[in-house]
Order: sequence, then C-alpha cells, then structure tokens
Amino acid sequence: MTHRDAEKRSLSLLYQFIPETGGSGLKSRLARWCRKVPGRNGAGVYAWVLDSPKNLLDPENYRRLAFDCTDLLQEEYVSSHGEVMEVLISTFFYMKRVMHAREPGALLVNQISEFWACLMFDKTEKALREILSAGRMRGEFLLGDTQNPEQVLKTPSGPAFIQQVVTTVWMANENADRDNYAKFGVTGRQFDRVRELGKLSYEMMIKQGGEGVMVKFGLSGSCEYYLPLLSATMKNLAVAEQIRHHLNTNDPNEWVRPFLDEMVAVRVRQKCKPKTRRYGIRYLWTP
Repeated sequence: MTHRDAEKRSLSLLYQFIPETGGSGLKSRLARWCRKVPGRNGAGVYAWVLDSPKNLLDPENYRRLAFDCTDLLQEEYVSSHGEVMEVLISTFFYMKRVMHAREPGALLVNQISEFWACLMFDKTEKALREILSAGRMRGEFLLGDTQNPEQVLKTPSGPAFIQQVVTTVWMANENADRDNYAKFGVTGRQFDRVRELGKLSYEMMIKQGGEGVMVKFGLSGSCEYYLPLLSATMKNLAVAEQIRHHLNTNDPNEWVRPFLDEMVAVRVRQKCKPKTRRYGIRYLWTP
C-alpha cells in the first residue's frame, strides 16, 4: 500500500519481495491470490479477488468508499466460499481504516448492506463489534441493513450481536415470522404493526429498548425526483452509466442532474407506452 505509484500496487508485485520459506510459507500461500507468479502459467485461482492489473483504489486520498457486492452476497456463495469472503471483507475494513486515518475524529458512517455476511466470520464479526463498542470515540458509527432479518440469526454470532444494537428500524415484511422477530425484541402489538405495513406505505417502526414509534418517510412531491438516486435499480444504473459515458465524466456535479432529468423522461415514456387490451386491441394509456 506504500508504493509511490498507486496504480502499480498489487499482490503480484508484493509476491516478488517475499522470501521463500517453504511449501506452507507466506509466499506459497499468497501465490493463489496473485495474477502473475514467476514460473507459473496463468493466474491464481483467487487472483480475481484483489489482484487487479491496474489498481484504481487509493484510500489515502478518499473521503468515501463504496463497493457493490450484490453478486457475492448470496447465502450459498458466502457459506461455500468463506476464505474469499473473509479476505475481501477484511480488506474493505482495512481500506476504511486507512481512509479514516487521514482525518482522525471526522464523522464516519459504516453502511453495510446484508451485514449478516460479516457475522459469518470471526475477524469481520469482531470488526463490527469494535465499531459498536468503541467507534463513537472516533466519530464512527454503524448502519447495517438486511432484507431478511432471520438471516442474522443463522450466523454463529448473530444472536449475541443483536444484543449490542441500540436502535433498530423495521420496515414492511409480510413474511415476518413472529417467533424469529421476538428474538429481536419485536413482540406483541409491535410485531403486528410491522406485519400490517404495506410495501409502498413508506412507513416503518423505529425501536429503541422496549419502546417503538411509527414514522413515515415522506417521499411524495418534489422528493420523487430524487428517488432514482436514492434507490438504485438495474435499470437506473444502466441509465446512469449511459449518462456518464455520454458526458465523459464521473463527477457527480456534472452527471447527477442530467441523470435525474432523464429518469423523469423515462417515467413519462413508460406511462405513454402503447399497451394491449384483451383481443389484441392496442391503445395509449394516460393517467
């Protein structure tokens, strides 16, 4: 991480400077994570994880980091590729620490979607616990979310971990299980209210200790304009990519407004799109 040319930082380069200590030594174990190893044809089996041909990440010069792990965060994959996931997530935490060291004491939000994956492994579970217990002294706090709360209970440390969480937010879930939710402290009328929430109600229950309050996230009116930016879909991401490519920039100050304007146009075109009635008769639907 200290190479003066950030683009050349790689495990393959690091490999060249590690002394050979035998079959079970560090150099031998690192080889499968490297793209290039002298005397070997082809990349190591795990080279795709961290050893990019050109390093594009330099956390020492960032104020924010984000990684899309959607394709990896599947229960089957996480369970069967523990070594890959633990190394990858641990690296994310390391990069976060390097980034935060630039501005000690600055507010740092750790937003982790499907955080149960971190609880699957000892090292990353300890990293989350450390944030909960001592992060506030560094101006750091944790926001973890999941579409399936029961998944947290399946992890080795999940039941103990949730005891340290001070505030929880519960959104609509028509498949919520009363017994499992009780393990999170959501019981009785609180559970009933969660089950009663509609998917498009924008309502939720905020719970702290034994108390809970119902709130509504007002996203109507002018807020609807910003929804494509706040909640991504595969379609939204494709449009955003096209806009950035067309404008030849990744600067949010340049591409966000055109992207949001284009999404308004997309919604208008969808509403005016010809539809088909029964018997194959086509018509234009308008609100």
